[in-house]
Amino acid sequence: MSTAPVVEPKAAATLQDEHESILDAPAPVGLSRPTLIRGVVTTVVVLALGFLVPWLISDPYYMNIAADGVVLGILAIGIGFLAHRSGLISLGHTAFYGAAAYGVAIAMAEWGWAPLQAAIFAVIGGTVLAVGIGALSIRLTGFGFLMLTLAFAQAAYQLSILTSVREVTGAFDGLGIAFQADQTF
Repeated sequence: MSTAPVVEPKAAATLQDEHESILDAPAPVGLSRPTLIRGVVTTVVVLALGFLVPWLISDPYYMNIAADGVVLGILAIGIGFLAHRSGLISLGHTAFYGAAAYGVAIAMAEWGWAPLQAAIFAVIGGTVLAVGIGALSIRLTGFGFLMLTLAFAQAAYQLSILTSVREVTGAFDGLGIAFQADQTF
């Protein structure tokens, strides 16, 4: 004789139905509430600390290093987001970064625009370049996507150092922007 417990047929059917309903249920979409709250709190704390930086760092040299670190950190977050969400590794992010930087510098130095207008122009210009390159390369995956984005970045670099555009881009030396003491966004 076996000593296994006897399972009632009704209870077995209920467990089977429950198991099937769990497997058939759609996967949850979006962030869970605790994850969302943690993200919002982290964002608020980081922004609050960011607003305190001008009172903590008074030397312009160290302020430039901090600003460069923030900008490059945002660039790295974009690369990580692309790699995590789509599984694509891009080597062409620097083309958008460089195009936006040249957009600000050219708009301010050559056209005499205010910093806010130049920044908006740079964001729009970088976005247009990204959409154009993205439309051409989004169908590729893996190594092909990696190499095509690298090719576009190198093409943008080569265009920026051409002899014919040296007066506009500064070629290898780049462009410098001089801000007046009272000039703000």
